Amino acid sequence: MGRVARDVSHALRENMVVIPYAQSEGEPNQRENMTSFLKSIDILWADLYPSSTYALNLRDELGLTCPAILFAGGAMPKGAEAMLFPWQPLLRPYDGILFSCKADQDIWRQLTEWSKLKEWVIPLSIDEQIFYPRIVDEQMDIRNKFGIPVHSPLLIFVGRLNIQKNVHALLNILSSVSEEIPNVHLCIIGEEDDIVLGEFKVRNTNYKEWLQQKADELGLTQRVRFVGPRRHSKQTQPAKEASLRQGYV
Repeated sequence: MGRVARDVSHALRENMVVIPYAQSEGEPNQRENMTSFLKSIDILWADLYPSSTYALNLRDELGLTCPAILFAGGAMPKGAEAMLFPWQPLLRPYDGILFSCKADQDIWRQLTEWSKLKEWVIPLSIDEQIFYPRIVDEQMDIRNKFGIPVHSPLLIFVGRLNIQKNVHALLNILSSVSEEIPNVHLCIIGEEDDIVLGEFKVRNTNYKEWLQQKADELGLTQRVRFVGPRRHSKQTQPAKEASLRQGYV
């Protein structure tokens, strides 16, 4: 989950102690280590992907009472299949599910006839050391650095360069917008990853290269800037604590 996991983890630390658990399935002493971990925490934080199954199964098998908060993340548009099918017997009325937007909650309510899980909608957190209003001089410096004309309207995409994000559709939108606003530019911020779109059996191989080719075919090469990931120069938290995708709280 990359950036999202780091920012959510950082936000959680404002009000609680976060203890990551990142041991891979099948490693020596997995059951012993997970049992010790589950007995030491007050709340189990898990995502809706299959990697969370082991912890939920073990919680049930050991009869532990720590509630689970399930982070919907990007699983709702994909049907939350891991949760709705294998997990139903493992969930309890005092567990909860956290959505990052109302749209995801609406999907959940369409997928389920009834649910006793507690529900929360909390927008994704951001790192204010990176994302904050710039003064005019800083804005001009950034535009100059990436060759963006000073007075051109600027559209910005921030996220993983992955076919899951449908960035190619954004290029089609830019093409249409440019017919009305000829000097519009698009800045694409983020790094390419290798996460597949399993539901459609699509890999993310060479996605950035394909986007660049598509921009060229649409005559948008001079209007699109791929600036890569933007990270703060200071590491706000240890790397080993950054991932919630393979761990729990």
